[in-house]
Amino acid sequence: DPAFYYQTNPGLPVTDAGEDKQISVEPGSDTALVTLDASTSYDADGYIVSYLWKEDSVVLGSSAVIELALTVGTHDITLIVTDNDGLTATDTIQVVVTREAPSGQCIYVQDITITAKKKGKVWDVIAEVTIFDDSSDPVKSVEVFGNWGGSVNQTVSAVTFSKGKKRIGRTKFTLSRISGGGTFTFTITDVKKSGMIYDNDLNVETSDTIVIQ
Repeated sequence: DPAFYYQTNPGLPVTDAGEDKQISVEPGSDTALVTLDASTSYDADGYIVSYLWKEDSVVLGSSAVIELALTVGTHDITLIVTDNDGLTATDTIQVVVTREAPSGQCIYVQDITITAKKKGKVWDVIAEVTIFDDSSDPVKSVEVFGNWGGSVNQTVSAVTFSKGKKRIGRTKFTLSRISGGGTFTFTITDVKKSGMIYDNDLNVETSDTIVIQ
């Protein structure tokens, strides 16, 4: 008898907190309004008597469907359901709230060009870096950090030019008086400007190499 089986061998409820969520809010906003829905949770041999939503030790709600404001960041939220036999089961979802950057507020590496100029028996190796914003405009006064590798090992930094129509958004890194040949690689390690966000996913280039023989 199935009814007798379930009465003597009650099963755990099935808990469904829904799919993980990723929500983006507008610039200047700190919170997102999120709906959490556990209405597809069920108990095969009875019924669910309570729902409990928690983030760590903080109780967020106690109904099947709740609406709440979550701050920018990552939230691991646990749903606990209890059935009429007093049995509980849990499910956890992750809600990630991110803030959109205003247009023109993200910066990235648009170009890296390495050239070599021979001066007698030695070389000057020059890496020119161009920084753009997400409106495709060059950005002045950006701190650019990089590393020379290959035949040399040198950590460097410089600031993009703030004057000159053809120079704004560019900066140069020079290895002077290199004797002999070799392989010279310049790699960007970081880009910084107050009030702007460096988005390396937008980078067109992150390194360039020249071989001198």
